[in-house]
Formats: sequence, structure tokens, C-alpha cells
Amino acid sequence: SETVNANGKQKIYLKSDGTLKALNTIKVTLFLVGGGGGGGNNHAAAGGGGYTNQTLFTFAANTNYNVTNGSGGGGATCKDCSGARGGTTWFGSIYAEGGYGGQGGTSGASNGGAGTGAGGASCFGCSGANGGNGIMFDGEWFAGGGGGGGDKGDGLYGKAGNGGGGDGGVIWANGKPGASNTGGGGGGGGGWYGNGGAGGSGVVVILVN
Repeated sequence: SETVNANGKQKIYLKSDGTLKALNTIKVTLFLVGGGGGGGNNHAAAGGGGYTNQTLFTFAANTNYNVTNGSGGGGATCKDCSGARGGTTWFGSIYAEGGYGGQGGTSGASNGGAGTGAGGASCFGCSGANGGNGIMFDGEWFAGGGGGGGDKGDGLYGKAGNGGGGDGGVIWANGKPGASNTGGGGGGGGGWYGNGGAGGSGVVVILVN
């Protein structure tokens, strides 16, 4: 875990699986981000950012809470395959699901994965579309969609949205992965069988006022 103090508040990031025990009763804001979806292969669409869940929560004294960070969905590595969906993040019984993977290359349009920030689309002979911005929590962006892979000689590819998504690849190039512990979606693979980028892993943020 990582703890920072900003604007008079204590913010705790839970970046790995484990158990958290509260010694005292305390009220906090929980913010959960699921894993980002992986990008597809070959002029492919990008993965969507993980879904989020923000809720007020009261820790019970001397109680253990299990934490699971959703893993990022794998980027596609086979011809025209789609990326995998991201994993679910859990804090006790509270959860946030992962973003969906981007569609692999088709003769028509390849659809970006759904999520907080949608993955950028692509198509045969097209430039990749930009990914959707994710969501801001306490001044930080999370769960941005990846950029779609490019399939044109001009080399244009989709840019990732705010929130940790990965840029799309150009011809022959792989999509970039989503940033760890942001739930960002992986970028779509470029034309001529570029692989998709993996989604970024999820995170649990605890804001103590």
C-alpha cells in the first residue's frame, strides 16, 4: 500500500491483494477501479477502462477486510482476436468490474471495449479512434479507454483517454499497455497483425477526510 497526504486529507492506495485491518472505527470514502480491458489484434479496437465504484464506508474496529485488485485483461496475440476483459476489484463485499476487451480486426468496423472510458474503435484502412476519458476522483484520473490501432500509411493511431489507457499501435506495431493500478484500457494493435496492449490493473483508494 501507499499513503499520501494532500489537501489535508489522507489518501491510501491498495495496489496489491491482501488483508486490511482497521484498529478503530472510522468513516472513509472508498473508490474502487476494476482492471482495464485488453486491446484487440490487427487494425483493432482498444480495451475499455475498468468500471468504478465510489461509496461512503465505515470501518469496524478490529475487523479484517479482504482486498483483491482486478488484473488487466490480456491483449490479443492471435490474428484478428479480441482482447480479454479485465478482472473485478474487491474490498470486502464491495466491488468494481473490469472493462471489456477491444474487438479484433474485421472487414468492417472494430468496436472498442465498453468501460468507464470506452476503448477507441478502428477499421480496415482507418486511423484509430481516441479512447474515452475515464473518471476523476480527488484530482486524479482513472479508467481511461485505450486508443484504437491504426491501419493507414499515414501511421495515425488512437490516443488513449485520460486515466491510464494505452495508445494504439500503427502498422506492424503493438498497442501500448494500460498503466498499472489505474484500470486503463490497453491500446489496439496496428494493421498487419499488431498485438493488443494489456489492460492496466485495478486499485482501491481510501480517502480519509
